[in-house]
Amino acid sequence: MSCDERILFKFCTNTVLCSCIKCVCILRDLNGGFNFRFIAVSSTSKADECTSSVLKMKANRTPKYIISPGFPDSYPSNLNCSWRIEPELMDNNTQLVFQFQSQNLERNDINNCADYVDIAGFGGMHDVFCETSSEHIMRSSLKMVRNSSVTTVRFVSDFGGGGSGFVLSFYLEDVVEPCHCLNGGRCMNSTCICKKGYKSEHCENVSVEILSFNVSQKSDLEGSPVTLIAEITDVYTYSVQWFRNEIMVTNASTRYKISSFPTANGTTKHILNITKIYKRDQGNWTVSASNGVTRTTRRVNIAVRPRIRLEMSPQYDFSIQSGQNIRIACNVSNPEALKYLVLRKDGINLTDAKNSSYNEIAINVTNVTTDNGGVYSCYYSNYSESVQMSIKVTITEKEQIVCRNETLNGIDWGVTLANNAVRRSCPLDQIGTATRFCDSHGNWQTPILVNCTNKAFVNASQQLTVLIEDGTISDKTKIEKTVNNTLEVMKNLTSSNENLSVGDLKSSIDIIEQIVNVTASSGAKLKEKDFFKVVDNVLSKNNSQSWTTVKTETSKDASSVLKSMDSLSDEVMKGNNSNISFTGESFDLIFDQINVDEQSIKFPASSDRMKIDTFLELPKQESNTETKYVAVIYKTISDILPTNADSKGMQRKPRSSKKETNAVGKFVNSDILSLSTKENLGTLRPPLVLTFKHKNESTELQAVCVSWNFTTNKWSQKGCQKNSSMHNETVCQCNHLTNFAILMRPYVQKLRIRDH
Repeated sequence: MSCDERILFKFCTNTVLCSCIKCVCILRDLNGGFNFRFIAVSSTSKADECTSSVLKMKANRTPKYIISPGFPDSYPSNLNCSWRIEPELMDNNTQLVFQFQSQNLERNDINNCADYVDIAGFGGMHDVFCETSSEHIMRSSLKMVRNSSVTTVRFVSDFGGGGSGFVLSFYLEDVVEPCHCLNGGRCMNSTCICKKGYKSEHCENVSVEILSFNVSQKSDLEGSPVTLIAEITDVYTYSVQWFRNEIMVTNASTRYKISSFPTANGTTKHILNITKIYKRDQGNWTVSASNGVTRTTRRVNIAVRPRIRLEMSPQYDFSIQSGQNIRIACNVSNPEALKYLVLRKDGINLTDAKNSSYNEIAINVTNVTTDNGGVYSCYYSNYSESVQMSIKVTITEKEQIVCRNETLNGIDWGVTLANNAVRRSCPLDQIGTATRFCDSHGNWQTPILVNCTNKAFVNASQQLTVLIEDGTISDKTKIEKTVNNTLEVMKNLTSSNENLSVGDLKSSIDIIEQIVNVTASSGAKLKEKDFFKVVDNVLSKNNSQSWTTVKTETSKDASSVLKSMDSLSDEVMKGNNSNISFTGESFDLIFDQINVDEQSIKFPASSDRMKIDTFLELPKQESNTETKYVAVIYKTISDILPTNADSKGMQRKPRSSKKETNAVGKFVNSDILSLSTKENLGTLRPPLVLTFKHKNESTELQAVCVSWNFTTNKWSQKGCQKNSSMHNETVCQCNHLTNFAILMRPYVQKLRIRDH
């Protein structure tokens, strides 16, 4: 700052004037704030006089100032001041600019200007500034341009009190070419400053840009992997979405995997990997990028070629006695205009590919010998991939041990060489493959039908599988329709008084898990009571024999249903339903809501406690928590739950004497009680009290209080202890929530061996 300048500070009613020395000003205000105004003005370039005649001033490229009389103190009333501004040199490349540096005029409640500054130019151009509305209040960043040779500035005050006034600078500058900014962009120094979401010289383009969008194969074979890659750039944060035929896909899918990584040139590559492409994937694939303001999309079309599906007749390996006749046929089940279909035996062609002009071929062999045994294959190579299907033919002799032809469960079990397992198609009303073993003595073992499932179950499962594979969680309407239709079908299929077959029971367990997974990942709403009815039917005592086979032949057991019930209960408690009850043959259930420090939970609830022999009670807790809860009693599941345990206390040696042997095993000896809450109650104080009536009231049994651990898939004593136990009842206390029961260890008499 030069010595001919003055710095004026205005602190409320006090003014400080500084010359060419440094000023440090500190203002303290006990009210927690201050009013501070600052302006630096050269004493030789300012005009603060107000006369009845017009004051003339010259404008050049150095800023000069018009200052209201008395600034920064209050200006006088009844003023009518005028200044005439003339450029020293004005041409087509020069413009006169006015810019307020400070403005504090008298406010007026009336919708007009009491005190005002009027900047006028030739041609009728006027800008009037006052304190009446926000549109007229001074904005220091606003430049007022005048292209005329003379401009008049006028300041008028009425008879009321005044403010500190104004400082108005004026100067000449070069004419700036106007901007033509689109999409809300603003012009600054001949450059468009674009709003978020736009770019380019005139803000005509969206800022988010998909530079490229490619697919590994635009036409690929069904079942093959496909990769889509989009390279995207934007100066703003953006999100990316993927669509298959207008339906959004996400990482919730088991087939689609979405990822991204930055590149060296500042862009980002977004990748969608399809692990297996199906016929339903054919069509338009879209990638969409949005920064919240603008969105851009690119599309690519994918064609899917079906795989060749071969069928052989007979379908499975078989045995046949020497001297008999065989016919082996091969055909394409999804017809195409195909040739070059070949039958082979042990890798050697039996037919000529050049003469195969149809999609079916067969051979007949009469009076077979052991030389006719071997591996027969149906082979096709004139496609994008070679396809082959094979069966093994065994020729038996009369002296060999075989299992004779037998029809059982609607399946024809043909002659089979001893020590061999055979596969056959399931009965006509079912889908899948049945297996049976012929032992070394030529005796048939019991058929394994766990993979034979009613077609309706298969169709229901396939619909849910598509939802899970495709991850279409955004389409809640479709998901809810599919899930609830499936529940209706399942309710009808499982409600029969007859027991479910092993395959149908296994399929029911799988479908229940699928329904829970789909609803949990999508947030879709299902019909809870329909779901509970299906579970009730599946746990029916009628299905005990099938449950035993499922436990033996598969990795499934009743704990899978417990887990599905727990998972669905968590989802239900997240929703708005606070009161739901269900009473069935296999279990009873209630959803409710309480404040645990004000109320206790008693389940099952009854006015006559003597009528209920298995129940739980959670006393009032120390924590002040309001929570939803679900309580369940499973009445039929004890016989079909696993009995393995992980507690050391469960592995102790039983009582022994000369008349007793070791225990023959543990078993669940009560109904299952379950309690869960939406809010985590932590360690229960006081503990949960559970009373169990014994199903087996033998006095030669020891009870252990246990809870089901879903992590280890075992019963555990952790957190539970026995409070009391009699031959017909055990009372347990547990400091946590889950599924509870009692395990028993029985003992058997050991026969005394007499010496002779």
